[in-house]
Amino acid sequence: MSQLRQQFAKRLKQAMQAADFEPKPSVLVDQFNLEHRGRSVTFQTASRWLKGEALPDPEKVQTLARLYGVSACHLLFGERLRMSVKEPGDDIADLRAYDRRMLVSYLRLMPEQRKLVRDLVDELSSSNPPSV
Repeated sequence: MSQLRQQFAKRLKQAMQAADFEPKPSVLVDQFNLEHRGRSVTFQTASRWLKGEALPDPEKVQTLARLYGVSACHLLFGERLRMSVKEPGDDIADLRAYDRRMLVSYLRLMPEQRKLVRDLVDELSSSNPPSV
C-alpha cells in the first residue's frame, strides 16, 4: 500500500476522533452520505479509506474535510495551510454573541439534524436577499 494512502487513513481517523466520532466505516458512511451532495459511498469504500487501501476523489476529500473540521490539504498531505486569504466576516470572532451561540448549538446536533438545518438555511437564503 502506498505511503500516501496510509497517511491519509491515519489523518482521517484522527480527524474523526477529534470530532468525537468513532473511526469506523459504518459511522463514516452514515455521516458522509448525509453531507455529500454527489454520489453516495458504500461501507466497503469507507472501509478502504480507513484502512489506507484507497483514496477518495478530490470532491469527496472536500466533503470529509468539512465533516471533520480540517482542511482537505491536511487530510491529503498532513500540512496545515500557513497562509490564507481571509474575507471580512469569515472569522467566528467577528460574529455577534448570539450567532456564535447558534453555531455552537448547531455543531452539537446529530449529522441528520445538521443536514436539515443546512437545507433550511439554503432554502431561506435562495429566496431572500442577503441582509446583516
